[in-house]
Amino acid sequence: MTSKLEGLIIESVDLCKKGANPDAKIVLFKRDANTKGDGNMPKMEDILEKLSDEEKGVVEAATKATEADVEKATKTAEELEKVTKAKEAADTELKGFKDAEEAQKKAEEDKKKKEENVLKDADPKIREYVEGLEKKIEKSKEDATETSELVKKSSERVEKLETDIKKAEYIKKASEFKGLAIKPEELGETLMNLAKSAPEEMDKVMEVLKSADAVILENATIMKAMGADGEGEPGTSEQEMEKKAHAIAKAKDIPYEQAYDDACKSDTKLYAKIQKGE
Repeated sequence: MTSKLEGLIIESVDLCKKGANPDAKIVLFKRDANTKGDGNMPKMEDILEKLSDEEKGVVEAATKATEADVEKATKTAEELEKVTKAKEAADTELKGFKDAEEAQKKAEEDKKKKEENVLKDADPKIREYVEGLEKKIEKSKEDATETSELVKKSSERVEKLETDIKKAEYIKKASEFKGLAIKPEELGETLMNLAKSAPEEMDKVMEVLKSADAVILENATIMKAMGADGEGEPGTSEQEMEKKAHAIAKAKDIPYEQAYDDACKSDTKLYAKIQKGE
């Protein structure tokens, strides 16, 4: 059944190779201004007044979306233009650098060729003098390199000598600890490394070593005295404690009672045996 549509507003017309509805017959015509009306296109306000609220909402939403797209496209175009100009400026600057580099390279090559031509056409004596001078310059460069190597090796020898001197000093300090069961060479090197890595701790370590060395030497003296005073097989626990007390009193030059008390405190196991009557 044929339908006739009236009062339509055509916003755009798209051309295509073949329509989607081949049976549709559409006739569009432009109204003659002389037949009716003044021929002026209707205004958007007049068109919107004839639309329903729902239709107005659709048109306004489409209009706003179009305006937003236009604004976004405008900003994108402006940014693209800025980027394009910046790229052109960078390309121009880069070309300038390359041209300057090429010009400098060409100038150096021309200068070298000119010098070679001048030397080629010069008097043999002058040419011989210049060639000899170039050889001297090359020899001077080689000598400078060799001198630099010698200076480097000399610096390394001086550094090693300074290290050996410091090591000898610390070995001498280590040899003063007679009671420690460690070679002075090993202890000296350890002290040297400690002084280099943690100098603020060096004095504390030396004090600890001195105290430990003194205790070891004192105990050695006591044991030696006990061995000298002992006779035959050891007796009871009480007799052994008495021997230790006599040795301590002799080594420290203190009264026997005080030495006995020190002996009991230093050998708690032997004191426990005395308490048990063993």
